[in-house]
Amino acid sequence: MRFAETVVDPVADRSDSLGSSLALRASRVLVVLALLAQIFVAWRFWALTWDDSAITLGFSRTFASTGRIEPTPGSGIVEGYSTTLWMLLMAAAAKVIASPAALLAFAKISTLLLNLINILLIRHWFGTWTTEPLANLVAGTVGCTLMFYETINGMETPLILTLVLVLLILFASVSRLGRFGYIFAGSALLLTRWEAAWLLVPFVLAEQSRRRAVLPVLCWTLLFIASNVARLLYFGDLLPNTVIAKQSFPYSAPSLRLGIARHLLEPVLILYSCKALLLLLAGYALYKWVVLGDSLVSIQRVKQALRESWQLRFTLLFLLFSFVLTTAIGPNWGPEFRSFYSAWPFLIALLLLPVLPNLRPSGLAWVTVLLCLMAALRMGARIQPLRSEKAPVYMPRITVERVGVAVPILTELQQLTGQRVLNYAAPDMGAVMLYSNDVRVIDLGLLCDRVLAHERFAAIQPYVLQKRQPEIIEVHEVFTQATKLATYPEFLEQYRPVYIHGIRFFLRRQFLSAIPPSRLIETVFRPDGSPQESELEAFRRSHAPYPYLPVDYALNQRFRSYLVLR
Repeated sequence: MRFAETVVDPVADRSDSLGSSLALRASRVLVVLALLAQIFVAWRFWALTWDDSAITLGFSRTFASTGRIEPTPGSGIVEGYSTTLWMLLMAAAAKVIASPAALLAFAKISTLLLNLINILLIRHWFGTWTTEPLANLVAGTVGCTLMFYETINGMETPLILTLVLVLLILFASVSRLGRFGYIFAGSALLLTRWEAAWLLVPFVLAEQSRRRAVLPVLCWTLLFIASNVARLLYFGDLLPNTVIAKQSFPYSAPSLRLGIARHLLEPVLILYSCKALLLLLAGYALYKWVVLGDSLVSIQRVKQALRESWQLRFTLLFLLFSFVLTTAIGPNWGPEFRSFYSAWPFLIALLLLPVLPNLRPSGLAWVTVLLCLMAALRMGARIQPLRSEKAPVYMPRITVERVGVAVPILTELQQLTGQRVLNYAAPDMGAVMLYSNDVRVIDLGLLCDRVLAHERFAAIQPYVLQKRQPEIIEVHEVFTQATKLATYPEFLEQYRPVYIHGIRFFLRRQFLSAIPPSRLIETVFRPDGSPQESELEAFRRSHAPYPYLPVDYALNQRFRSYLVLR
């Protein structure tokens, strides 16, 4: 029985109502628009791929070729990717897809297909217990306003939403195959992220029969324990390396008070982003109270609905658990509210549920058309930043294409010096991990290096400079400040700044001596530490992802002069 039929006042037959027919058609058009928008955005912004996508694919490529979970062969075992399941799926693909570019294309096409499926699954599941216009509005709004970055990034977030929706569709199944699929989908969700176990709890609590919940809980608990034991034995940590790394600068707030404030502000900002729906809900509540003399919510009817509709129970529980999780994670480097991605359909539906099914046909038509127009306009506003030269806006210019400008430079240095294997230390690594060969990486961004994640930037001298001794170091902006390279005698004595295609690298002097002298030109820095205009112009042409700041020029001043590789 549909939720709308059990907790709302009956309305006239929609098939006989012009208003209801208009609402139905408009909402269906929105769903079609959402589907087409995913395809358009994936095609139009194909080159706009967040560099973090290539990090996971780098691990997948290494695991497929060596059987070891490392950023690149020889870099060191570490869990530096976002999700185990996505890494394993892409590793399976890498077994048959030899080209790194083709592997990235496969990942991007996969996320496009997953989000197309997600739109249809959202519409299907909400359509089983609410009205079709409401189900269409939820699916269309999510597709038109919230999916674009996840569609083009080639990462795991769409897969998480797919698994949640598959779990919901199989939730009430009584067949053995359905129950097996339900348990299997929950197990797969567990392997996406470490915190995914938290999101499985609402599925258990939504069950009316505790007996039905026993087998899934047992299977998921055993898998959670086994996966964490395996993580501890293989990586040496119970928490993923990315979680450990993000507990400190530059990922965390500079003070505890500011950090707590940022975490608590996340759910407030999420709700604020739904202000149009909240205003609709408030306006309808005011109309019922002032005009009809009725309250929006009847406690008795809500209790009845919660008893009779497991879908409503789940929606409330999943939102509660998602808000708690998002608050615990706090702001992240990535698309806005990324940890809340799988909960958006349920929040939108919950805000629309008290209103849409209770409207008269004429009112339903006006409200539905208005919501469709707002979603379409917001879609345009969401697409516009993708056109920016600084896209993606959450991490300006940090894309696979731009970070990848370092790859041919590293290849050229391998050829010039005759040194096949290089050790390369830098904070932006995804494209290097995916496209380079025989480059061992030291992630100064902390995420893909176990020692740096634990000891942070205090390990720069003993670990990076003294133990690993990379032939090439690249730092910029906040990482120039965080690494404090200028304070270490080993760095100042053993490295020289070398500009290659306008990009500043620090090359170890011993490694530098293997480059033919005829290929190098020595030039002095300007008084403020900036290079000469020829290097600045070359940098602008290089499409490198980062600008150089005064802190970078201050480091240059410690060397007085630099070399240019011709």
